[in-house]
Amino acid sequence: MCSVQIKFAAQYERAALAYHSALARMKESRGQEFERAWRLVEHRRAALEQARRVLRAHELEHTCDMQNSLVTRERHG
Repeated sequence: MCSVQIKFAAQYERAALAYHSALARMKESRGQEFERAWRLVEHRRAALEQARRVLRAHELEHTCDMQNSLVTRERHG
């Protein structure tokens, strides 16, 4: 992995953790708190998708080692 790919992979991992954290909180929420939590989940889902797109685009353009790719492992693992 190159240094740029490592940076993008770390951003992707942080986005995934933030999404899953928000999802867990949403499951415990009720009423208006649920609505706020749902909006946060949607925001973090979009951020996760964007981080994945950036990482994947770099891998395709830079031809970085696909075997070590988080995105590839996520799809096949």
